Amino acid sequence: MAMKLRILGSSSSGNCALLSAGRSHVLIDAGLGINTIRRALESCSLALEKIDAVFLTHDHSDHTGALANFKKYAHIPVFANELTAREVKKRLKHTLNWKLFESGQSWGFGELQVQSFCVPHDAQDSVGFIFEHEKKRLGWITDLGYVTELVRDKVRDLDALALESNYEPHLLTHSDRPLALKTRIKGRHGHLSNEQAFEFLDGIDMPRCKHVYLIHVSRECNTVQDALSRFNQGALARNFKVEVVDPFTVLTASVLEIE
Repeated sequence: MAMKLRILGSSSSGNCALLSAGRSHVLIDAGLGINTIRRALESCSLALEKIDAVFLTHDHSDHTGALANFKKYAHIPVFANELTAREVKKRLKHTLNWKLFESGQSWGFGELQVQSFCVPHDAQDSVGFIFEHEKKRLGWITDLGYVTELVRDKVRDLDALALESNYEPHLLTHSDRPLALKTRIKGRHGHLSNEQAFEFLDGIDMPRCKHVYLIHVSRECNTVQDALSRFNQGALARNFKVEVVDPFTVLTASVLEIE
């Protein structure tokens, strides 16, 4: 059975995706409102209480905010590294079913094989993930200031990739955001721009990859058109389809079957 990815929402305001593999259904991050997640899952014929696990990339609230309202879902395993869990716990008034891993560790969960790896971001200990099911592999890489050699190595044998394309430089420069925030976003522990995402994908060999989602698109400093036009203008000579996830709406991306 194919692994299926449905991005419930992705922007600088909130991020969450549903990954299904056989009988396993997991969330990647939980940064949308709890009611938004519930409704999105219901549209996929799933109840939140039936989710098998949550996998956290890092501690920032746009990836973890819903956990503040997870008291009635405390049975759901939440996978995070120790530093991420420690930071999230500071904001919670209830306990969760924490499952700690070390960054770089690989393990099995349900019908998935999971691999974590470090990415450069200004959180406590940010990670990307590779999820594997029946020899098909999905990469999830968001919130990173630059592409490391480790990241390049991890993506070479993927069948699909979700990658950050956070901002368009001229929109960020002329935005109303404070100078310190603009500097942080553009820094080596900030976020990838459209240009950086394009250069990465244009310069890497991923012969198996058939689909790339561009995610974590800023609502204020990017547009779907800007992100996609960079790829159209750049004549990306690759065999994968590129789709930009609209930051303003929920469940806009197609259901991706990785088979």
